[in-house]
Amino acid sequence: MSPLLLRVSGWFLLFGGLLMALTVFHLPTSPTVTALITFLGGALLLLGLPALYARQAKQVGWVGLVGLVIIWLDLLIFPVLQGGISGLVPAFKLPDVLFVIGPLTIVGTLLFGIMTIRARVFPRWLGLCIFVGFIVAFIGNFLPDNLATIAPFIANPGVWLFFLSFSAFGVVLLSERSTQQERATATTGARDALSGDR
Repeated sequence: MSPLLLRVSGWFLLFGGLLMALTVFHLPTSPTVTALITFLGGALLLLGLPALYARQAKQVGWVGLVGLVIIWLDLLIFPVLQGGISGLVPAFKLPDVLFVIGPLTIVGTLLFGIMTIRARVFPRWLGLCIFVGFIVAFIGNFLPDNLATIAPFIANPGVWLFFLSFSAFGVVLLSERSTQQERATATTGARDALSGDR
């Protein structure tokens, strides 16, 4: 993937993660606006996710790819289709069989998180955050009824951690461009200085 595409993907991940984290708050907006924000945030993440594999493809291999594909499908089914399109078009209903991707994403985040930690291309804590965030959010959303009052205090921080992890991945992709430019400038300056001495 070219540096330009990586940089564009970084912006997609940054803003997609922020928009999805924003949906946790009960904003004083109409259901249509909420659905639109959810759709846009999910769509941006779908566009940005391939860069997370492309940037570390050699290091994470097919295991990381499988994990990322599962995460991609989860974002497609829940934020984009169920949260976004279903909110904008109430007649649109998803087949129940697709919801199996929810529990399966536990495996996906685990695989991708572990391989990202091992790859050492991105900060290792990001691989941990994406897995822990999803697990905490999943547990919070499926607590028994007698614990319903504390469920938001568990689920919401997990959702924030999960989606803001993607924003952090985006920041890393964007900062890599700046670091490469600084290194290139320093190398050119050193070369010019050596030429001048001669």
